[in-house]
Amino acid sequence: MGAVLLLVLLSGSSLAGKGYSILHDRVVVRSRAHWEGWTFPQGTLEIGEEGVRPKFVRKNVNACLDAGRFVHEVDKKQVDLFPGAWYDSKERKWFARGGIMRAGSNPEGAPAIMDGDPGTFWEPNLDDPVGNWWIEVDLGRLVCATKIVLKFAEQGDPFLQFKVFTSTGERAFELSSAMNYVLAGQTKGPNKTKKVFEFELSPTEASDENWVGRAVQYIRIVVTDSDGKRAELVTEQEYRSLPPGWRGAVDYIWKVAGEERVVTKEEYEDLPPEQRGGIRYYRRERPRLAELEVWTLGENVALDILKRGGSASDPNKMAVPAYAFDGLLTTWWKAAAYREVGYGAGWGLLTVDLGSKFWIDTICYVLKRGKYTEKGVLNGYCTRVSDGSRAPDGSLIWERISPKSREIIWDDMWRLADRFEPRKVRYLEFRNLDILEKRPRTYTPVIYAGNVGELQLYGEGYVPEVVLTSPIIELGGPKNLTSIDWDAETPEGTKVEVRTRTGNELREVVHYFDRNGNEVSKFKYMNLPNFMKGDTLVEYLPGPDWSRWSRVYAEPGANFLSPSPRKYLMIQVKLISDDPYRAPSISSITVRFGRPLVRRVVAEVNPDRGVRPGKKQEFQLLIRPSFSRNDVGFDEVMVVPSPSVEMDLLGGDELEVLKNRDDTLWVRLPEVIRSERTISLRFTSTLFSNGTTFQVMVGRRGSWQRVDSGDASELLPGKGTTVLLKVAKEIVGDLRVEPIFTPNLNVRISFSVFEIGFPRPVEVSIYDLRGRRVRSMSEVGAAGKYEFEWDGRDQDGNLVPPGVYLVRVRVEADRGAEVARVRTVCVVY
Repeated sequence: MGAVLLLVLLSGSSLAGKGYSILHDRVVVRSRAHWEGWTFPQGTLEIGEEGVRPKFVRKNVNACLDAGRFVHEVDKKQVDLFPGAWYDSKERKWFARGGIMRAGSNPEGAPAIMDGDPGTFWEPNLDDPVGNWWIEVDLGRLVCATKIVLKFAEQGDPFLQFKVFTSTGERAFELSSAMNYVLAGQTKGPNKTKKVFEFELSPTEASDENWVGRAVQYIRIVVTDSDGKRAELVTEQEYRSLPPGWRGAVDYIWKVAGEERVVTKEEYEDLPPEQRGGIRYYRRERPRLAELEVWTLGENVALDILKRGGSASDPNKMAVPAYAFDGLLTTWWKAAAYREVGYGAGWGLLTVDLGSKFWIDTICYVLKRGKYTEKGVLNGYCTRVSDGSRAPDGSLIWERISPKSREIIWDDMWRLADRFEPRKVRYLEFRNLDILEKRPRTYTPVIYAGNVGELQLYGEGYVPEVVLTSPIIELGGPKNLTSIDWDAETPEGTKVEVRTRTGNELREVVHYFDRNGNEVSKFKYMNLPNFMKGDTLVEYLPGPDWSRWSRVYAEPGANFLSPSPRKYLMIQVKLISDDPYRAPSISSITVRFGRPLVRRVVAEVNPDRGVRPGKKQEFQLLIRPSFSRNDVGFDEVMVVPSPSVEMDLLGGDELEVLKNRDDTLWVRLPEVIRSERTISLRFTSTLFSNGTTFQVMVGRRGSWQRVDSGDASELLPGKGTTVLLKVAKEIVGDLRVEPIFTPNLNVRISFSVFEIGFPRPVEVSIYDLRGRRVRSMSEVGAAGKYEFEWDGRDQDGNLVPPGVYLVRVRVEADRGAEVARVRTVCVVY
C-alpha cells in the first residue's frame, strides 16, 4: 500500500529555500532559493542572486544552444532513429530529448558541436571509412530557420567536401521509418581553407510572401570526401615536429619513363639513384567541426503554453488543438471549417491562452500535407489577438491582426505568416474559414479544411507582465503584521505592484495516485487492490476565512493592509512594463510583525447603506475589541477612507486629535483600552464612490494593528466598514457654472463626479457657438468634487471675443461610456 506524503508548513528559519525565511520579527524573501520557491508562469522569469525580473524573449536565436531543453514525442515507427529514446509507461508513448540524434563516427564527441564553445569540436574517427562520417542533430522542436552555419576548429581542418540536409521529421514514405531530408547546402568543390560556411534557407513548400526561412527540426551533415593522410605537403623537418596523430603519409617516389609512382620504402631503397624521385611528407587531415548554428526567427513563445498554465481549445471534441503547439509536424490540429449554424457549428474556432502576456509581431502557420485526397491547406482564416483587456460586459477586447485578404486563400500554400507592429498578446483566436467551400464535401457533414501542424508566435522584449505568488507563509501563531517593505528597480515605463492576503485557517486537499503515478479519485483509489495503490499527497490551501488580495501597496515601507493579526500570510508581486526593452526587478521583500495589541478588533460604520452620494453625512464608527490574557491594549485610533474623502470629527472633548487632515482621522483615547467594550467615534464625510471603505487601525506607542470589518454591535444595523451609496442618477452632478465672464471676474466651474473607481481624465472644454473648441482644461482623478476656473482666454492665451460660449464637462465612466454635461456662459467686456 502506498505511503502518505504530507506537504506540511514549517515555521522558523527552517523554511529558508522554500520561498521565505522568518527572522525574529520579520518575514524575509531575498535569496535565489526563496524566489525559486514562489509560483509563476514557467519560462517568464529570470532568477539570479540579485533578484528577479521578467525574461527577455529574443529574436534571431541559435536553436542548437537550448535543444536539450526540449523533450518531444517520437513516432513509434521511427524509434530506431533515436538511440536515446525512452518509453513512458504512464503516457504510453516514446520520447526523445533534443541534441545529438545519431553519429556514424565518434558519437561521444558529437555534442561538442552544440555547446556554443568554439574551442571544442567533433572529429570523426580517422580510422572509420568516410561513409561513416555523418552526424544527425535533433533541435527538439520545429523551428523557422533562416540560416545554417558550420564553423570549423581553428586547430584543425574543415571537411574537404560535405552536404547539409534538413528535415521536419516527416517520413520519406508512408511505409518507411526514414525521415525525408532535403538539401540545404553543400561545398562546390574541395575546400582546405574556408572555416565558416553559411547556408541561407528557403522554404521547401509553397509559401506566401511573408514567410521567411524553412521549417526545420532535424539536420544531417554528411562528409562526402576527405584528403585522409595527405592533407598538406610538408618538409621532413616539419613532419618530424608534428605530433604523432598529425603525421600523415610518407610517399616514396619512383621516377620511371617520365612518370611518378609511389612504392614502398624497401622498394625505394633498392632503386638506382637516378630513379629515386624523392620522399614526400604529408600532414594528416584532422577534420574538426566546432559549431553547428541554426539561426531562427526567435523564441517561439507558443511552445510552453500548457506548462505556463495556458490552454488551447476547439469546440470540436474530436480535435486536439494542443498538437498545434507541441513543436512537432508529425502531429497536427485537424481544423474543421468554421460555420455559425448546423452540425459542427463553432468547430474550427481555436481559442488560445498563452498563460502570460508577450510582445508579439509575427505569427507563422505551418501546415501538414494531408493524405490521399486531403490537401490539408487553409482555404482562409481570421486571426485576432487580445492583451486581456475586458469590455464592460466582461468579454475580451479583440483586435484583428490577419488582413482581410486572408479570409479567402486562392492558392495552395503550406507556409503562411502574418506580420504586424509589436503588441502585447495574452490571448489568440484563430478561425478556420472556407467561405468558398473549396474543400469538397464527403459523407460527413463536417468540412475539414486545414491541418495546422504548428502555430508559432514570435516577438522580442521583456515579458510585459509577470505575477509571482509566494507559498503559504506560516507565522508561528497569530502575529500583528505592521508593515511591508521591498527593494526594487523600476525604470521609466515599468512598475512593481505588491499585494498581500492573510488568514487563520487552512484547507486540506488529499490527492490519490495509483502505482503508475496517475492521479485518481478517492472512490477509485479505495477500490484498487493494495498492490495497485500508490502514494497519497496531502496539500494545504488557504481556508474559507482568508481575505482577498489587498489593494496595491503605495510604496515600500507602507502599513500592512490585509487583516491582522493572522496566522498565515501570502504575498503577490506583479512586474509590469510598457516598454519591450525595459523591465522592473525586485530583489527582496520584508514583512514586519509583532505581538498583537489585542486578540481581535471588529469595527462597523453606521449608516452603511443608502447614503446619498455627494451630500454631507454624519457617521458613527463602533469599535469592539476582544482580548487575550497578556494583550497590551490600545489608546489610539486611525481612520483612513478609500478612496480618499474628507472627514471631520464631531464632539468628544475627551479625545485628543493627533491628525485630522483631508484623508486621515487620528485620535488618542483618554485611556488605554484593555477590556472588552465598545468605543464610539462620530464624524462627517461626503462620499462620491459606492463601496467606500473606512480602514480602521488601533495603536499604542507606535505599534499599529488593523481592525477587521464586521458586526461590532447587535443594536445597530451596520455590518462592516464599507458604505454603499444610493444609485447615482448621473455620473456628473451638481454642475455649477458662473454665467458671466468679465475681465475682472473669472468663470468658476464646479461639479461632482460619482461612481468612478479608478483615476480617469476629467476634462472641461470651452466651445464657441460654431462648435470650435477654444480652451481645454483637465486633470486625472476618481470620484469626488472638482473645481476649475476659466480666465476667458483661448488655448494660446488670447482673450476670446465677447459672446455666448458652451462649457462641456466630459468624464469616461468605469463601464466605458463617456458622460458629458453642457452649460452656457456669456463673455462680456
